[in-house]
Amino acid sequence: MENYSKILGFNIYNNSISALINDEIQWNDKKVIVSGNPEVLYSGLNDKSLYHYFKSKNSIIVPDGIGTVILCRLKKKVLKEKIAGIEVLTSLLKICSEKNKKVYILGANKDILNEAVKNIACKFSGINICGYHDGYFQDTDKIINKINGCSPDLLVVALGCPKQEKFIYENFDKLNFNIAMGVGGSIDILGGKIKRAPKWMINIGLEWVYRVIKEPFRIKRLFVIPKFILRGLKEKENGRK
Repeated sequence: MENYSKILGFNIYNNSISALINDEIQWNDKKVIVSGNPEVLYSGLNDKSLYHYFKSKNSIIVPDGIGTVILCRLKKKVLKEKIAGIEVLTSLLKICSEKNKKVYILGANKDILNEAVKNIACKFSGINICGYHDGYFQDTDKIINKINGCSPDLLVVALGCPKQEKFIYENFDKLNFNIAMGVGGSIDILGGKIKRAPKWMINIGLEWVYRVIKEPFRIKRLFVIPKFILRGLKEKENGRK
């Protein structure tokens, strides 16, 4: 596939974020953008249903995470740049504001979500946030009905990995949307709970260090990076080992 490199059975988008936003993503098609960091992809490797979903024609996996970039480099796979999930999200929100596309946001706690909605509305003038709901719900069908009642062009899901991916894919046929994306902690950033790393740290691939300093609980998640890379290095070129 043009513009994709295969690692561990997954097709990883290998072009620029500009090409992704302007050429690859088609708003008249039903697609799921997957933030392909090691934690998300490793979840897919250990969950048959997620693995199947990630490999489906409906998925666009972007190389979000230094571990994914390192593995691609070590495997000598084509990869133009790391693509951070939050940068994809903000680019999509910009398009929605410019082209009057509807956005639904699901996830985070009520206070952070409310602040995120306010901040998004300020940053992206005229954006149509057609609905939003926090991530604390019991009745999935009720949430699906709320989302479908709004018929969003962009569905943003911030429930954490792998819950957000499972929500999107397990309800793929029930949900009305054009583009869906699991965004993890991006709503916390947009809601002002946490800040992104300084630009210089992002540019040299040390954003993860900043996030661990600010949120020490994340250190446990780092252990998946070496496991992911080692598994990728042991992979046979003709398939999963």
